[in-house]
Amino acid sequence: VASAQEPIPKGENGVLTAAARHFSGDPKARASWITEQLGERPFLLLLDSLDEVALQSRLALVESINDAQARFPGLRVVVFSRPPVFNGSYGLRDIDAVVELPQLQCEQTDAAISKLIPDAERRAGLLALLKRYGLDRKATTPDGRCYYPHLSTYRDFFVVEKIAQNFQNSGANLPDQLEPSRARVYGFYLEVSLIKDMQGVAMKPSAAITLVDQLIDRANPTAGTRNLFFTVDQCLALAPGADVGEKKAICERLLQSSLFEKAPHSDDHWRLKNQSIYDYFLARHSDRAIAAGNGCTVVDERSSLFESNEVAGFLVGLAGGQRCLLPVVRQLCKAGGFAQHNFEQLDQGLPAGPSRKKLLDEAVRGMGDLVQPHLCVGATIDRLYKVGGGDTDPGDTPAPPPPGD
Repeated sequence: VASAQEPIPKGENGVLTAAARHFSGDPKARASWITEQLGERPFLLLLDSLDEVALQSRLALVESINDAQARFPGLRVVVFSRPPVFNGSYGLRDIDAVVELPQLQCEQTDAAISKLIPDAERRAGLLALLKRYGLDRKATTPDGRCYYPHLSTYRDFFVVEKIAQNFQNSGANLPDQLEPSRARVYGFYLEVSLIKDMQGVAMKPSAAITLVDQLIDRANPTAGTRNLFFTVDQCLALAPGADVGEKKAICERLLQSSLFEKAPHSDDHWRLKNQSIYDYFLARHSDRAIAAGNGCTVVDERSSLFESNEVAGFLVGLAGGQRCLLPVVRQLCKAGGFAQHNFEQLDQGLPAGPSRKKLLDEAVRGMGDLVQPHLCVGATIDRLYKVGGGDTDPGDTPAPPPPGD
């Protein structure tokens, strides 16, 4: 709709006009072309990745879809939601179906490793890394679906593979420890990526990540703000140092790094490359607020950022977020109840073994202070004990049934 070559006439429905022009090949076609072709027959509008549409554009898009449904009774709207975002409405008035795409099953992940890494040496390097840091842990859903918590999407797979490939190419030794939590893995991945990206400028990868943190803090993301845009000038205002030329070189190199991509239809705006990287930095944004003395009230105040429960998954792997594990679980339960995808994000986000048990013990002690303990909170924490405490096999402990409706 935004990139239409011919302006959409006032009063016309933007979404269906854009569709009519696409399918008819006529750049001046109107929405009525669709109904002329289909008559009274129903037709589907399939919506995917709505969460990645910038808020200011998303509101207009939703209004256009709602208007289309009112004008064309034969229109059926189906929303695809995929991990880690399961927000089914987005303000749409009438949705005929929401299709939740599950995470990758063990067999699919195993097949992807074999297909996408045909070189035996590279594949062995990845498998060694997975085993060394416990990233090859398996889990089982209540309906018997096997999945790897740390390799449950193709994006996760490419993140871990990039880490392994970097160490194989450089010949460097793997670190002695890498906590198998989503936040630690992504943080390490970003540093590995920036080693090469920031070569030639006076900034280390850790400092580059801090600069991105400052850009996020300055933008102060709020409810629904899941696509922020950045410019060189915004970066220059925050970059360290006094030499303007050096600062400009740093900002240009950072915005052209593998963390960012050019914003659509713009030559001077950049955005973070994918939603998982956004969510990682949104979690760091909240974690800093917790550490600054605002405490766990931050979780309640910014719970709207959990539109993607991946933000919560990253947050519980960071120091401040771990202190606020109980409020995070409570907010996820409040928003989505005992949902498998909420559990999966927490399971992937928390470290395994004794570290997890210690955090969960503290959360259980905190439950005694709740005025009205929620059944979902207790059930979620109980299951997190069983699958990640290092004592039992995930398949031995299916999830309890969802409370109520």
